[in-house]
Amino acid sequence: FVYLDDMLILGKTAQLCKKGVDMVLKDLLEANFLINFNKSVLEPVQHLEVLGLALDLENGFLGVPPAKKRGYRRSIGKVLTRNVMSPRHMAAILGRVRSLLPALPAMRCFTDQLVKFVEKAYTLGWDTPIVIPQRLKAQVPDVAYLLEKYPGRPFHRPPSVGATQLASDATTKAWGGVTKGSSAIVHDFWSMDTMADGHICDRELEAAVRTTQSLSQGAKDIILDVDNAVAYVLLPPNPHRILWKGGRGGT
Repeated sequence: FVYLDDMLILGKTAQLCKKGVDMVLKDLLEANFLINFNKSVLEPVQHLEVLGLALDLENGFLGVPPAKKRGYRRSIGKVLTRNVMSPRHMAAILGRVRSLLPALPAMRCFTDQLVKFVEKAYTLGWDTPIVIPQRLKAQVPDVAYLLEKYPGRPFHRPPSVGATQLASDATTKAWGGVTKGSSAIVHDFWSMDTMADGHICDRELEAAVRTTQSLSQGAKDIILDVDNAVAYVLLPPNPHRILWKGGRGGT
């Protein structure tokens, strides 16, 4: 894997990793590249910091190093402590937040206001001081919460043979779910005292939960497909937050 001047070489065994490193080094030196050996890891390891993220190949986990988290919180906190900021400065903060997405994909739910602020540069200029809107300030606690409470995410692993494949969907009036490859179906109308007046994200999440509860008995592994993108967050005063991300045709 190559990103600008950073390279990550993977292999199923330490021997294969070492062989890959030797081959890449040979090619780079023959092409007269300058290699910073002091910042390079040339021996096979299972724990490594890559592009500011902590890669744990032993346990299959991608996280954010604690020291990096403190820097991110300081950077994002400037949005709360200042009343005005230039789009150029905000773009730097947005870039730092986006760099966390491989480990914290739910962070994308809280970047829309950052993006809108940065886009003002096209009409007002990159260095023009602009008042920071309250809607943008209101998203900062959510970003800080994710940094504080979520260490990262596990790697996606291929489903085991025989995994139960489910699909769910919801409308304003009803919800439904099905087990793929069989005739098992579950569906019902929303009752007036539950989800009939709820937001579509509420209904999509509830349909996914009800489908899983109804059709997954005895399943070891479950694949749940949702029909459209869902980003759902339970905000305070709820004691817990649920972060849910899906996509059309995705899992």
